[in-house]
Amino acid sequence: MKYDKVRKVFNPLAHLMKRIPPNIITLSGLIITIIATVVIGKGYFRYGGIILIFGVLMDTIDGTVARISNKTTKFGAFFDSALDRYEEICIFIGIGFFLKNDLILIFFIIMGTFMTSYLRARGEGLGIEIKAGLFTRVERAIILIIGLLMGHKYIIYVLWLLAIGTNFTALQRLYIGYKKSKNRR
Repeated sequence: MKYDKVRKVFNPLAHLMKRIPPNIITLSGLIITIIATVVIGKGYFRYGGIILIFGVLMDTIDGTVARISNKTTKFGAFFDSALDRYEEICIFIGIGFFLKNDLILIFFIIMGTFMTSYLRARGEGLGIEIKAGLFTRVERAIILIIGLLMGHKYIIYVLWLLAIGTNFTALQRLYIGYKKSKNRR
C-alpha cells in the first residue's frame, strides 16, 4: 500500500495513544472536524485548516492504534468509514455556508467524494478491489487543507480542482470496476 510509509511516521504517536479505544479516537476526529467546520463556516479558513489537520491526524492514527493494541474489529472499520463520510460532508458544508454563491460547485465536490468512496465499497461488496484513483481520501484531505491554509483568495481554485478531480476519480473507479468485473464473468 502506498500510504504504509506515511502511516509509519505516526507510529510513535499511535503507541502513545494505544490505551485509548480506537473508536474514541475516530469519534474525536469527527468532533475536531465539526469544530473546524464551524470555524470555516465563519470564514476563518486558515484557522479551520489548522484545526482540520488535527482531525485528519486522528483519522490517520485510529486504525494504527487498533492494530498495535490488537483491537481491530469489523465494526471499527465500518464506523471509521461512516464517520469519514460525515467529516467530508461537514467540511464542504462549512465552506459552502461561507461561499454561498458556489453551492453548485460544493455539490459536485460532495458528489465526487461520495461516488469515489461508494464505488470502492460497492466493488469490495462484489469481491473486486478498487483502491486506485487520482483523488483518494488522503489526496483530497491534503489538497483541501492546503487550500484552506492559502485562504479565501485561492480557495475557489482548490474547490474547482476538487470538483474535477473527485469526479474524475469516480469515473476512474467505475472504469476499473468495469474492467475487473468483465474479466471475472
